[in-house]
Amino acid sequence: MHLQIPDKNVSNKIIPISVLILLSIINLSNFSQFLVGTSDVFIYFYVASQNLLSLICHQQESKLFDFGNYHSLLCSRCTGIYFGAFMNGIVIMIFEIKKFRWTKFFYFSIFLMIADIIFYQLKFYDYSQIIAIATGLIFGITSIGILFMAIDILVKEFKGSE
Repeated sequence: MHLQIPDKNVSNKIIPISVLILLSIINLSNFSQFLVGTSDVFIYFYVASQNLLSLICHQQESKLFDFGNYHSLLCSRCTGIYFGAFMNGIVIMIFEIKKFRWTKFFYFSIFLMIADIIFYQLKFYDYSQIIAIATGLIFGITSIGILFMAIDILVKEFKGSE
């Protein structure tokens, strides 16, 4: 069996574009409660979003963004992760960033998140939504960079095996 890869420009972008679509749905779902006020139809989207996002986030009420009567469905850190991944994914796709050393920054972002979690658990400071979203953003930005880099390498390997 021989794997046929489509045209280079298409094959290099199908998976990243699919990832960006998924990330945009996650980000829209995160604030779906705001849509409920505009039309009753959105209540179904909100309920589905709440159930689906509970699979990727603990959704602790004290760690959600609160906007009066509305709140996010993802905690501050997860909001940062998915928003950072979406925004950097768009930047990578538009500017076709290929040769960036994502791995060093990825390890640094993991270190920052773990340090924040440890310091919070050891009661060095109270939970901070700003620190949580910042560490989430950095992790999301670097994670999507690593993912897109891996996709690019994988496509090149398939093309080389033709």
